[in-house]
Amino acid sequence: MNADPIAVLKGASHPREAAVFVAWVLNEMGGQVVWLDPNINRLPINPKVFETPEGAKRPDLRKALEGVQRGGGIEFNETLSSLWVTAVMYYFKATLVDAHDDLQPVWAQIAKAYLEKRITQEQFNKLVDSLTAPITFTDPLTNTKTTFTLDYAVRISRYLAQDPSVFQSLMNQWREAARARYLSTQQLLKQMLGS
Repeated sequence: MNADPIAVLKGASHPREAAVFVAWVLNEMGGQVVWLDPNINRLPINPKVFETPEGAKRPDLRKALEGVQRGGGIEFNETLSSLWVTAVMYYFKATLVDAHDDLQPVWAQIAKAYLEKRITQEQFNKLVDSLTAPITFTDPLTNTKTTFTLDYAVRISRYLAQDPSVFQSLMNQWREAARARYLSTQQLLKQMLGS
């Protein structure tokens, strides 16, 4: 679960009022009830909201929150995150956002073939692995073939942020490699379907 973050900003013009608002948002009788509205349908963070009349009507969200609480958490390393965030942000933009028009129909065709039982679970998994495997590209700093890994993201992030030629080279390569990957996966699906 990634709770909706809320905080009082440093230097807020009205810190007392902001703190009161935060308290209201987190209170089971205040803002937490808002999340229960079926038109909003968000997971409250305060379990006491389920003791309210509105909360009693949402056993589905209560069960979801209990599941999240049992699942534990993921340790977050803010220092490491700050080292790779720029590269990850642009990699996702190039491979998922910019290449969306190529990815979406391929994914829809795979999902449809699987749901219609025209491909097996094993074939489905192979296609998903093909779509999601890290992209291979040429590192503009070393001129060597590489894939996108955590180590690479840490190493290249500062160059992406500071060097327009590195930025443009990687964005173009990631975008085109993603599109080629999606089209080759589409061809693999066609082979599996015998068409």
